[in-house]
Amino acid sequence: MEIRKANLTDLDELMVLYKGQGDYHVDLDPDYFIKSDAEGLAADRKVVEKLIATEEKGLWIAKNDDGKLVGFVIFSEKTEDNPETKIRRFGEVEELFVSPEARGLGIGKALLAEVEKYFKGLGYEYMRLKSSAFNTSAHSFYRSQGYVARHVLMFKKF
Repeated sequence: MEIRKANLTDLDELMVLYKGQGDYHVDLDPDYFIKSDAEGLAADRKVVEKLIATEEKGLWIAKNDDGKLVGFVIFSEKTEDNPETKIRRFGEVEELFVSPEARGLGIGKALLAEVEKYFKGLGYEYMRLKSSAFNTSAHSFYRSQGYVARHVLMFKKF
């Protein structure tokens, strides 16, 4: 397996996976997430192009031994100025997605470990991530990697 920063030559293959993660979220919570139409996919492509070009956020990909893109992670550095909390500076995983056919092969674990290693190298002591409440399989995975829930975000429709 190869894990590296995404580049523009990965864009077409990456967009297939990016659409897959969007569809996955819609399937989990159709009341919250919007299924992308052609216009939305074009906007998503611009977002991914910007992620590849920027230094403010990371976009790393995982390719299997056959060279197929099977996962990606989007991450960034964050600070929080909340006088009530001890954790003020942390790395944040904004999105982690592994293609359905590659799940259970250690791809997500490897991507997460590389991001954690990156932030440790920058002197960070904490990582944060967010996950849809309905994504219970992801919650189990993150707990197995040492993550603990600290907040619950709730909505009410009226």
